[in-house]
Amino acid sequence: TPGSVSQSHLKQYIRAEGETLYFTDPVLREGFLDKDGHNIARVVDGKLIVNQPEFSDRLHWDNKTGLFYIPDMKSNHSGVYAIENKSGEKGTKTEVKLTVYSPVSQPRVQASYSASPSTTSCSLLCSVENGRGVTLSWLTEGRSLISTKNSALSTNLTLQLEAAGLSEPLVCSATNPVDSSTTSVRLEDYCPVLSFIH
Repeated sequence: TPGSVSQSHLKQYIRAEGETLYFTDPVLREGFLDKDGHNIARVVDGKLIVNQPEFSDRLHWDNKTGLFYIPDMKSNHSGVYAIENKSGEKGTKTEVKLTVYSPVSQPRVQASYSASPSTTSCSLLCSVENGRGVTLSWLTEGRSLISTKNSALSTNLTLQLEAAGLSEPLVCSATNPVDSSTTSVRLEDYCPVLSFIH
């Protein structure tokens, strides 16, 4: 209950899928673990009781250290957790914001041409599977030429770059806070027509 809480503060955790998270605030004999305002587990007389089916095989509690932990995390474990320790005269409550990121897939690059009587152009189109926190960028020598991101995760990220006037090295890079993946581009392979334009 709120009256038994002596302190409350929010911690931020960023993790990759497959990692293990140890919540650093112990519950030694009696307490609760909530996620997004819903109770998922409680400790009673030194024993763990898990209340949510999605955590029944996933959430663990070490009765020696009093720490909750989640191995092999998935992105849907992201959320705000509250750990309430009711042991001792004064209870303590800690809030943790957990964000779990998926691995970034490798960007794919395609070239497209357009021609008129006076000019021929070649564009490079890079695309990648979208995901939480993904940014897609065109880079040269570590410098960003252009980048994009989109919170609509159901559609791929795409980024087009006009190749005329560019020099190598060119890299299409997809990143999130825990992972990155790149595809290098040789202009002569993707836009050979440009080598004949002077």
